[in-house]
Amino acid sequence: MEIRETFPVTNSNAENEENYLDLLVSIEASEGQLSLLIGVCDDINYRKEIIARYEAELAPGIPTYQATLPRGEPSLRAALAQLVAEHEYLRQGGRAVLTVTGAEKLFFIRRNQERSEQEIFFGYLQWRREALRQFPYPVVLWVTQQILVKLSKKAPDFWSWRNGVFRFSSKKTAAISRRELEPIYKFLVSRKWFDSDEDDNPYFLPIEDLQHLIQQTEEQRGVKHPSLATLYPRVGQIYRRRLQRGESQDYQQEQALAIEYFRKAVDLQQELGLEEDLASNLNNLAELYYYQGRYNEAEHLYEQVIEINKRSLPEYHPDLAINLSNLAQLYSSQGRYSEAEPLYIQAIQINKRSLSEDHPYLANSLNKLAQLYYSQGRYSKAEPLYQQAIQINKRSLPEYHPYLANSLNKLAQLYYSQGRYSEAESLYIQAIQINKRSLPEYHPDLAINLSNLAQLYYSQRRYNEAEPLYIQAIQINKRSLPEYHPDLAINLSNLAQLYYSQGRYSEAEPLYIQAIQINKRSLPEYHPDLAINLSNLAQLYSSQGRYSEAESLYQQAITIDQRSLPEYHPNLATHLNNLAVLYESLGRYDKAEPLYQQALEIVKRSLSEDHPYLASSLNNLARLYYSQERDNEAEPLYQQAIEIDKRSLGMVDSLFFPNRLVPPNRFVGRTLDVKIAFDCISSRNPDYRGHLALWGGPGVGKSSFLNYLTDPQAWESYGEDPSQAIIVYLDCLDIRPFMPSNFWRQLLNLLQNKLEHSTNLRSEVNLLLEKAEVNPNDLEEILQKIGRQDQFLVLLLDNYDATLYSHEHYTETDLEYFLFDCRYLAYSSEQSRYLSIIVTSSRRLNEIGPKLTPGKSPWYNHYFFHLLKPFTDDEVAELLGSIPITPALKEGIREIADGNPTLLQNALYSLYSKLRLGQIPEPEAFTSELLSNNQQFFQQIWELSNELEQTLLMLIALSDLKDSLPNQNFNLGGIENILIQQENTLIKLKELGVIIDKVKDNKKIYSFASSLMEWWVIQKVYHSNEEEIKQREKAFLKIMSHRKVNKLTEAIRWLWQNREVPINLMEYSVRSVFSS
Repeated sequence: MEIRETFPVTNSNAENEENYLDLLVSIEASEGQLSLLIGVCDDINYRKEIIARYEAELAPGIPTYQATLPRGEPSLRAALAQLVAEHEYLRQGGRAVLTVTGAEKLFFIRRNQERSEQEIFFGYLQWRREALRQFPYPVVLWVTQQILVKLSKKAPDFWSWRNGVFRFSSKKTAAISRRELEPIYKFLVSRKWFDSDEDDNPYFLPIEDLQHLIQQTEEQRGVKHPSLATLYPRVGQIYRRRLQRGESQDYQQEQALAIEYFRKAVDLQQELGLEEDLASNLNNLAELYYYQGRYNEAEHLYEQVIEINKRSLPEYHPDLAINLSNLAQLYSSQGRYSEAEPLYIQAIQINKRSLSEDHPYLANSLNKLAQLYYSQGRYSKAEPLYQQAIQINKRSLPEYHPYLANSLNKLAQLYYSQGRYSEAESLYIQAIQINKRSLPEYHPDLAINLSNLAQLYYSQRRYNEAEPLYIQAIQINKRSLPEYHPDLAINLSNLAQLYYSQGRYSEAEPLYIQAIQINKRSLPEYHPDLAINLSNLAQLYSSQGRYSEAESLYQQAITIDQRSLPEYHPNLATHLNNLAVLYESLGRYDKAEPLYQQALEIVKRSLSEDHPYLASSLNNLARLYYSQERDNEAEPLYQQAIEIDKRSLGMVDSLFFPNRLVPPNRFVGRTLDVKIAFDCISSRNPDYRGHLALWGGPGVGKSSFLNYLTDPQAWESYGEDPSQAIIVYLDCLDIRPFMPSNFWRQLLNLLQNKLEHSTNLRSEVNLLLEKAEVNPNDLEEILQKIGRQDQFLVLLLDNYDATLYSHEHYTETDLEYFLFDCRYLAYSSEQSRYLSIIVTSSRRLNEIGPKLTPGKSPWYNHYFFHLLKPFTDDEVAELLGSIPITPALKEGIREIADGNPTLLQNALYSLYSKLRLGQIPEPEAFTSELLSNNQQFFQQIWELSNELEQTLLMLIALSDLKDSLPNQNFNLGGIENILIQQENTLIKLKELGVIIDKVKDNKKIYSFASSLMEWWVIQKVYHSNEEEIKQREKAFLKIMSHRKVNKLTEAIRWLWQNREVPINLMEYSVRSVFSS
């Protein structure tokens, strides 16, 4: 049979897959005869995956059996013979595959024996190979790289029998190279523990043999022998480097061994008075403690290192700068920023005096001080330091060096925190490109940068782009790091957070739990990272209404932080805030308030006065006070938060409000819409109040509209008395997952907050909230009592769509009962005269929700439907009048945003922010920023559209391009006729504010309301892969002929191949908008 042999690869997944297929083919081709197939893999877990995979693929046709080589006398023949003896099927000569493992556990060192276990193993292979003929099966013998290197030399006859060698590369290794052992190699040879026949073997000594080597030395020479003072740290350094490179098989075990040997080295050196290398060993031990979160022990050691080096080194020695920087990093991790800063500055001064101005060490010191400022929210001080570090690295390092990628990543993180997403994205992508050019395919640093870019996309709600990056980062971690490595826990938690934000709770929970299990296996009992993941899982449970489980986890997180972090650390503030939010949502304000106050005090003590987190903490406490009608206490906190936002985020002074509710005093337009709302609320018939169902596309300002209706001044301006109404605003998206019991409880919670001046009624609501489950009958009871006070309840339900979709905890039956209860309270109950409901949704209620039951009144019949349209020309003019810009520039903004309030707010905020600084916006950069910052908005429109609507949007975009691309491959005649036939659907898109129409030459011409939305759809078209194009063909065939579909798909493929053309067209279009 032909010998199949694969060769070592540089950690390539594609190569490993090819080798696996070769192995599978060789197994299948060897049926019924002895075939020795040698599998080579140093990563035990990866090897298990491979074995499980080929066993599953061979089943049930070819049964598989596994044997393990015995220790002491590791004979392959004996292992196979025992396996056959144990299974009747094998004794009968049935077809099978035999897998043999255990070679990786055989000792290479002789351990006071004449021969080592490996030498015995090789001897059996060499001299008893003929006995293997009795096994007519393919035999897969799994070995490590270290054993493979020896195999051809120690058992050449067996080696000649091999039918294939299949190497599977991995970051993890089971051996230490001859070069790494250089510092102790002569010592090992002198003990005659092995033969010194190889000068540079990368797989020289199995890692497990190291421990036994040390034990034998201690037994033979005694634990106080001076030679151990050299041997201990050398062995500790081997383990430490394996941890750094991601080579360790068992991260926690090898970390413990590294600490043990450095600890022994330091103790022995101090006892024997040996100063040489003491500082280095103390530093390495401190670093290991630091990564374990054992900060107090690490701090004491770092201080000793600095003291020794100040005595023994020149005043401006680079090593001293490194030591100072290490201690500063420890302080920074604990939130002790005021102690860390002077140490970082001192380290920079030493590096400037002792190194060249373009030395990478100097860049590293600048990066660390910048990171400190970043952590404090002192962004203006951090940015120039990051930029200096990047310039130094560009001048001193190769173009594709990992250090440069690291510097770019840090600056990107700063821009991300400032909301400068387009700048951050560009830097993250650069860093990833450098990593891919300079590092192995499965390097942990690449995983970090992929995860950071995913986090950026996640923050913009670009979930479809974030998810594959998180998954890729996790795959890299699993291939390059030990099974229980903390970095893997971080990325699992990140992906879980993404799923949580999408309401995919059943997928998020096991990832959070897995991250916690890794933390518990790899970190000390009281490590801050464990607290973070416990808090994340608590947040998930809270959203599911599992409040007691959430409370317990939050309390555990707080306890860990209190045990492991300084008294005033921001992480502790975060977890106090989270628990306070839980208590607030349950109406337990007496428990929430002291936690919010404690968190606020920590943030004030630990972060800069302009840090965004301080604004967030002030807002949290202000919100609690507002909920309790303690406006006098809330208002100054809220104003402080606004001032911080202005300073830290560069907010324009109360003119525009990107991605947030427009305050009532800045609300523009909507006069007719507001009048309709008040007409419903204040029906003149005392026995009936109206109910309004507002609907409209993304970005039309539905939430800001409801927020405006909560303002007493708005009521008065329309001639209404706000004192008669109790107004409750509830965002249905805040109830995740949506369940009726949570809805009614949250509603009573919010109502209770509005009853500060109605003590008796507030007490009755409190009693209802103490029940195990709140139901609509409770609200009906309260409505009756509200009516007795000559008041009525106005219920503003935002994002009502969230109530209309069933899920695993909210069945179709539950949904129908919930809607029946809502209709009963609003229409049939005797107390309905005291209730007016206004809901918002993205579509008309009769287009979403459950199907109607024949013969029954529709569940939405009590609502008056009203479309909230984009701004009219007059309303746009009113908003644009807020800033002094030229008429041409105003037209440019309208071209980009049309009348969509969200796009207008975002565009004007971005534009005016630059104008206030005296900057003239550069067209391409400005448009790129708007595209980046509004990805969520465009994605929302796309996902809200059904298949037919998406198809029509693509046709409109392609039709616009057709006139600009006079190319025979882009001939799309006849689109106009297809659009005419789909007029009803296009009317809906027009109502959503996505498209507009105009008449030209007696023909109705459709175009996008926003040029940015058009550009986004074009991007969607030319990023279509072949599978997506085929899916689109099916949709196209529903509205056009095969011939036209073929023409259209040809055009899309041409567009994909020439996609720089529409890019240039869009750049020209944007430039023309701003040319005036």
